[in-house]
Amino acid sequence: VFDLSSTAACFTPSGPASYEETREPCPILPPPNTAPVADAAGPYEADEGSLIHFDGTTSWDAEGDPLTYAWSFGDGATSTDGFASHSYPDNGEYPVLLSVTDPHGLASETATTAIVRNVNPAISLASPESGAQITAFRASAPLATIVSAETATITAPIPHPGPGGGPWRWSVDWGNGLVDAGTTEDQSAPIVVERRLLAPGTHTVTLVVEDKDGGRSTVFGTVVVNRVSLDIDVKPGNEDNTLNLGSYGKF
Repeated sequence: VFDLSSTAACFTPSGPASYEETREPCPILPPPNTAPVADAAGPYEADEGSLIHFDGTTSWDAEGDPLTYAWSFGDGATSTDGFASHSYPDNGEYPVLLSVTDPHGLASETATTAIVRNVNPAISLASPESGAQITAFRASAPLATIVSAETATITAPIPHPGPGGGPWRWSVDWGNGLVDAGTTEDQSAPIVVERRLLAPGTHTVTLVVEDKDGGRSTVFGTVVVNRVSLDIDVKPGNEDNTLNLGSYGKF
């Protein structure tokens, strides 16, 4: 190997000196720095609203240099942690990018995927009149006990994992052929439904809530409707004869 860049010649053990007057060894140069290798692992899966733990710590550098990390989670969120956690408020398939950089500025990037599953609305039924709340699929305790012709009121919170589930379509079947239905986009406010019931008996109330992705939940409850109590005074010729309809007055 010949180095003719200066008169201070160098030689290698396997080659002659370029000039006899100097016989200095050529310097041994370090190998050139190489870019690190990014490894984002994955793909990752979880329910919407649940944390996903992303691991980029298996990325490596040939020179053993420490690395810096830059995650992009596909929904506008980022992280600079090697082991990063993130949750998605709505279901879908998200592209996830990881870039790693060594101290010399060389970088590499890789991609993976986060698959986020839809979660059915976790609904419940509640009654302001009785204070009863039903969170199970079916419960025996009545939501309300009213007198015929009074109004029954039920409320239904929608504790969805994230704001991405709306709008929510809902329907209430009162068990007597009457159905109320509607749509809400406000997750912070419960569904409130009122219905005046006439027929005495125990009515099975069915609430169905469905999110925009077709996730559906159903819960059942009962409303007890009692007959109106009557006190009748039928004394002939008595001007004080009355028909007492309880809270509806006397006639």
